[in-house]
Amino acid sequence: MLSSVLGDEADKTFEKVAKRFKKKEESAKEKEKAKPKKSGGGYRNFNSQAYWAQRLAMPPPPPPPLPPLPLAPRLPKSQLRCNNCGEFGHFVRECTKSAMK
Repeated sequence: MLSSVLGDEADKTFEKVAKRFKKKEESAKEKEKAKPKKSGGGYRNFNSQAYWAQRLAMPPPPPPPLPPLPLAPRLPKSQLRCNNCGEFGHFVRECTKSAMK
């Protein structure tokens, strides 16, 4: 190839350079294989499309529970009126008089 133009020495130097280049490529591949793979730990990338695609696919979190309603104030029994006899101080279920209709 180059021997016709420059002679046999040009071919030999070309082969040497090609061998060096191949060795460098192989060593670069070996170094790349030897590097530990990242496990995905560390900080989240909030700017990545994958993060937001996953985030938007999730259902929204449930709303917080509502506080309990306050109980109505209780009246003392002396102010309660029986619907059976009409007297104050007891309920119908506690009434001792017969049921009026």
